[in-house]
Amino acid sequence: MITIKRGDTARKLTDTLKINGQAIDLTGATVILVWSDKESVKRKDADILDAPNGKVSYSFTTADVTDVDEIKLEWEITFVDSTVLTVPTINYILLKIVNDLG
Repeated sequence: MITIKRGDTARKLTDTLKINGQAIDLTGATVILVWSDKESVKRKDADILDAPNGKVSYSFTTADVTDVDEIKLEWEITFVDSTVLTVPTINYILLKIVNDLG
């Protein structure tokens, strides 16, 4: 689980996308962060940092971290041949946004 404070936008979500323990080559692919909270499912463009080694990131926006919540996340990869793979393949990445003191 990843925990951040409400309103914090300086932290990035970074990940190395893997399947069967091996980094996924993202060359030519697009990656979307799929975000599911209690109200809706959102799709957010991710940045590919190192395509051959499967490294991606997402920078939180103010709108992302306004509400205290627990959110399920997953990465959706669309490859050059239009096939799709969702990572992680089991469960989700959990993001917990907790209240700040201010």
